[in-house]
Amino acid sequence: MASPTAGTPQDRIVVFWTRREATCNDCGEALPPGSLIRLEDGSANCLDCADLGHLVLLLRGDAALTRRADKHSARSAVVVRWSAARRRYERQGLLVEEGALERAEAECLSDTDLREARRRRAAEARACEDERFVDDFARAIRRRYRACADEVAEAIARHACARRPRSRPRAFELLGVNPARM
Repeated sequence: MASPTAGTPQDRIVVFWTRREATCNDCGEALPPGSLIRLEDGSANCLDCADLGHLVLLLRGDAALTRRADKHSARSAVVVRWSAARRRYERQGLLVEEGALERAEAECLSDTDLREARRRRAAEARACEDERFVDDFARAIRRRYRACADEVAEAIARHACARRPRSRPRAFELLGVNPARM
């Protein structure tokens, strides 16, 4: 079984998002599925008994907000949930102090334009890199299959290089081409 604290500092508090009913060992409260619990010395405790009841849940999705809220919060906890499909715990978000979250949201609002401009520049750079990659790939196709027409090689390269997870190494593998020697 994968460790839910893998990749986190040892002093990091980990809170589990339950899938079944549970009972708090300290107060005896019945916790429905979807509750947040902290395991301490083999016993499950609700957030109030674990002294985390004052924290608010910040779900994953906005990296800048998450980093800043975590930085400003004096106390925080990582929320994880078991994924049966992947057979491991996956991070679902953070529990942070409400004041830290508000401060982080204000900071994010103040530099939205800057982050958007940076995102746009990165997208343009990726588009140029993708175009170069397609050209290199088409060139590799023409080198390997000399009778292949330029238009066909270009069409094959565009299709093979379409942005999908892990498509680039697979595309080179299919052609038997080492990208370092192109």
